[in-house]
Amino acid sequence: MYWTSLLYPLLAVPACQALPSVDKRGAATDATLYAYGTNISAFPVVYDAATTALYVAQTNQTLSGSVSITWDIPSITKATTTSTVGTLTNGTEVGGIWIDASDDLFDAVLVQSNSTLGFAIYGRQLVYYDGTSVESEFWAKEVYQADGTTVWALHWNSNNEDRTGAVPVVLKTVASS
Repeated sequence: MYWTSLLYPLLAVPACQALPSVDKRGAATDATLYAYGTNISAFPVVYDAATTALYVAQTNQTLSGSVSITWDIPSITKATTTSTVGTLTNGTEVGGIWIDASDDLFDAVLVQSNSTLGFAIYGRQLVYYDGTSVESEFWAKEVYQADGTTVWALHWNSNNEDRTGAVPVVLKTVASS
């Protein structure tokens, strides 16, 4: 009886060591971003070439004209000098994530060639680092609903104020957590 109670913790140590670890400060390559928030559970972030905006949808077929996009995202140690790079499924690089980080704004998150420096992966979450503080002020605003499917436009909410029809979201590089 006593031996088995001592044996179980010893067996658990190698099992825990085999679990994958997350490099909190590592970069992400060829990563799909997934949104998590109220009524949004691991939905991919998709790109609309007509508006260069990013949306959250259950699939890229949900929003006409949207396509899947993957990202090369720098580590937090290089975030202020290296921008994100978005690549479409056909291999075309379309630019990086662009926001207006000014106070009191609630603007769409876009993909542009003059992208905003500061985006990085911390753990598995996309964050904005300005050299002194880390933020994640992404919000999703419902823009379309039909046949039980909803599409949200991705916004940057600089002052993190409540916005009608919008919910805060976290963007991660994993489809489930």
